[in-house]
Amino acid sequence: MKFTPEVVAALQVLRNNAESDFERHRLDVLERDLTEPPAVEVIDDKHQRFNGVTYLKDRQGHFTAGRGIHRTVWAYYNGEIPDGCEIHHLDGNKANNNVENFQCMTHNEHMKLHAKYRRIPQQEKTFICQYCGKEFVAKNLGHNLYCSAKCFEKARPPRNTTTKICAWCGQPFEAPTGKKNPCCSISCGKKLAWEKRRQTQSQTKICKFCGKEFSSAATNAVFCSKSCQNKHWKKNHGNPNPRKRHA
Repeated sequence: MKFTPEVVAALQVLRNNAESDFERHRLDVLERDLTEPPAVEVIDDKHQRFNGVTYLKDRQGHFTAGRGIHRTVWAYYNGEIPDGCEIHHLDGNKANNNVENFQCMTHNEHMKLHAKYRRIPQQEKTFICQYCGKEFVAKNLGHNLYCSAKCFEKARPPRNTTTKICAWCGQPFEAPTGKKNPCCSISCGKKLAWEKRRQTQSQTKICKFCGKEFSSAATNAVFCSKSCQNKHWKKNHGNPNPRKRHA
């Protein structure tokens, strides 16, 4: 874009009236954007910048900042994306967000294209691992971002964890921050839930055999222990009854 004398004079007036280095820097950025379009800047493996906005890599491999960078780049050069359309990476690499690597297509066309890749199990293609940079060959075209499960786990964003004490067994364990995990395992959680239920719903009853008072949350409990249950059944029938409930 070639500036007219009026535009050059206006920029010079703005520079003369600028009161800080930041304002002069913004004027330089404005002049640069008017003369040449912005390009996608690769900061590192997890960050890219376009048009002054930094995008962070998510778990699916896309770079987003509220909106995917691939959709932003396409809209910058070609206008807004029509409703129901998606942007496809031609080489299958979601880190390559240059406008030449994009193709706009409908959702159905996009899904059919990826389904076609999945239906060709014998066709192989060389990919580059987005974590370690190693080249590897895979049969699933367009869906291979990492060379192994270890690289996939290392590339995931770190989770904030805190050390807690199990409410049942008392052993320390690591749990995600913000989640209510009172127990270290499902087994301890079930035991804790049963104990709370027993304490809240327990009723005082009298043992049918020894006459001793006992507490139980079971509605059909009639004996204070397994011993009293067996003694009662043996006294009346000659052998223990395994079907009667006890505390």
